[in-house]
Amino acid sequence: MTAIWQDDAVSRGADLLSELTTDLKTSGHLSIWGERGPVIIRTKHGGPPVISTMGLGTILPLFRSSTGRVFLGFMPKVATQDVLMPEQAQLDIPTKEIDTVSDNIRAKGHALIAGELVPGLCAIALPVFHHDSSLACVVTLVTTDQTLLSEGSALVQLALT
Repeated sequence: MTAIWQDDAVSRGADLLSELTTDLKTSGHLSIWGERGPVIIRTKHGGPPVISTMGLGTILPLFRSSTGRVFLGFMPKVATQDVLMPEQAQLDIPTKEIDTVSDNIRAKGHALIAGELVPGLCAIALPVFHHDSSLACVVTLVTTDQTLLSEGSALVQLALT
């Protein structure tokens, strides 16, 4: 963990998480890529906490979470393939759909999901890059208010600025 926090991009991600959750009065988490997929390494509550089973050390799915979708969109396929295959097989997701979602994430620069992983929770995930443009970590904001995190909403626009 000490080595992770010495990474400037991860530190910037933690600062961004703190700033966004405080400014937008929501909850969130910071995730890095682990050998089994996206792993939550920090949580933050900037308003009333969103209660869920996702805490430090939680490994998130690639396709069903906004965090995972950012990793899918911005990491090389070869890096995510072994983690994605079991989820893809279990959910019977066509490769074409995964490619379309990944392309969309790269084009928009974020991933937005409502109720797919945890019913009633909405999340927006934002990438944080290393100096070489590779993905370092993902900042994810979570709320129970679907109107706050819908494409084009004021909260989404604030998070993206």
